[in-house]
Amino acid sequence: MVASASEDKTVRIWDAKTGKCERILEGHSDIVYSVVFSHDSTMVASASEDKTVRIWDAKTGKCEHVLKGHSRSVDSAAFSHDSTRVASASYDQTVRIWDAETGKCEHVLEGHGSWVNSVVFSHDSTRVASASRDRSVRIWDTETGKCERVLKGHGSWVNSVVFSHDSTRVASASKDKTVRIWDAKTGKCERILEGHSDIVYSVVFSHDSTMVASASEDKTVRIWDAKTGKCEHVLKGHSRPANLVVFSHDSSMVASASWDRTVRIWNTSMGECNDVLPSDSGTDVLSFTPDDGGIITSNGVSSFTDNCMSPENPPMPPPPSVVPALGLRDKIWVTSTGQDLLWLPAECRGGTAAVSAGTFAIGCRSGRVVVLGFSAAEIAKL
Repeated sequence: MVASASEDKTVRIWDAKTGKCERILEGHSDIVYSVVFSHDSTMVASASEDKTVRIWDAKTGKCEHVLKGHSRSVDSAAFSHDSTRVASASYDQTVRIWDAETGKCEHVLEGHGSWVNSVVFSHDSTRVASASRDRSVRIWDTETGKCERVLKGHGSWVNSVVFSHDSTRVASASKDKTVRIWDAKTGKCERILEGHSDIVYSVVFSHDSTMVASASEDKTVRIWDAKTGKCEHVLKGHSRPANLVVFSHDSSMVASASWDRTVRIWNTSMGECNDVLPSDSGTDVLSFTPDDGGIITSNGVSSFTDNCMSPENPPMPPPPSVVPALGLRDKIWVTSTGQDLLWLPAECRGGTAAVSAGTFAIGCRSGRVVVLGFSAAEIAKL
């Protein structure tokens, strides 16, 4: 199944194979900004301008709960990895944690002094991180609702926040032109990554958490050593701001998307541009395919040209057509049997993303829905 959110105040659930609309979920009284499936695919949560979050039965389309409490627009919602909780981020400067089964508000996370841009669960679902225009990141205990740490230091609003794969660190990207790496347990700022000359839109850890990549308004992407904070490479070539960045699964490549309507593929060891792929209308989605042989954007899947593949990065052999079961973790990773396959940049977490069986769908801010399918062989190669 695929779910989409719309300005027409509805959520629609579609059959991913036939494209047929299976359900129209009506009830919101204003624009629906985001929709997400639970990790077990039994529930759908939608966030709306009408100040509510709704939880729906994915099979019947019945609205199980209307989550009321926010006093302003709800921009995004996220399920915990175990699908027992929902977190919502709002312009009312709060994050709320809800019991997904009962619809009861368990905690109101208050403390931010401006609207909350993004919210994400840690992999073990014990913590939530929120990024706000008040220049801070906050880490919260999901059981108690207590704010464990307030990460202060940025000189302007924080655009995005992400946990490292092992959830021990947090990286934040800010309008103040810096990236900061924090100890998720102590809240201590371990590194300030300086070098960008304008707003930093996107930040991501490599899969082994040894590197950080950042994309900026200054038209560059930077690769940093996550331990020392040293800038290893400045990737130049885009003619307009770079808004998204993502690592390949083996961390040997970085892909960057830009408002110049291109996606560039870079070698992380040398910092060289190996390929330039067109993106007809720009993109708000960016990820490597499971075999690292292509790129997924809002425009679809693009294969690399021959000169992109080096001896140390050969393409994987074509997989058979057996379809595995997929999952979605914290609205950040598309997973299979607990293994991360595709990373969703921060810019997409408040958008539309859904999974069912071997199908993964992304609803883009442009209005398009990209539907992807994966086979067992593709996943086995990771």
